[in-house]
Amino acid sequence: ALSLDKTINQIRRLSEIYGPERIIWRYDPIAHWIDNKTISSNHNLKQFEELCHQISHFGIQRCYFSFVYVYRKYENRFAKRFPKWQIYHPSLKEQLVIIDEMAEISSKYNMVLYSCCNDSLLNHPKIKKGCCIDGNLLNELDGTHKVSIAKAPSRQDCGCTRSIDIGNYLNQPCHYGCIYCYANPAGY
Repeated sequence: ALSLDKTINQIRRLSEIYGPERIIWRYDPIAHWIDNKTISSNHNLKQFEELCHQISHFGIQRCYFSFVYVYRKYENRFAKRFPKWQIYHPSLKEQLVIIDEMAEISSKYNMVLYSCCNDSLLNHPKIKKGCCIDGNLLNELDGTHKVSIAKAPSRQDCGCTRSIDIGNYLNQPCHYGCIYCYANPAGY
């Protein structure tokens, strides 16, 4: 995996080249698990604040987040990689506590939080619906080319619009090996 400094530098360069309004950074998936009767998470509020702080310097204002969506490949990879752990899905109440903290931090840096595939969080006053492929946003950013705004959801609460995936993950897999990622077809 890239170091945080290299990642931040890449975000800075992308913002310089394409403009901050075209950059959406993702803080996801937020995962929870049970290890020896203790609930743990990859969510780190201090790290989230540091990311907001650094990324905000480039004028980027959109942060997409999601909680783990437990699909079969993820479940199988998780069980194989962490056989003594159990996947834990926080309740809506628990998710809202996390979101309250994230919203407080992101607002300090003029960032807006967008929820991906979790419409139950949209009742929160500081959360907007996120769409990974957002035809309306693409049309807003570039008025010369019109792209489809037809919805093409990949799962419940997905707001994505129709698109063509240019990746080929069988012949060009991502080599980071994240157990959650769909671009990891071989998996663990």
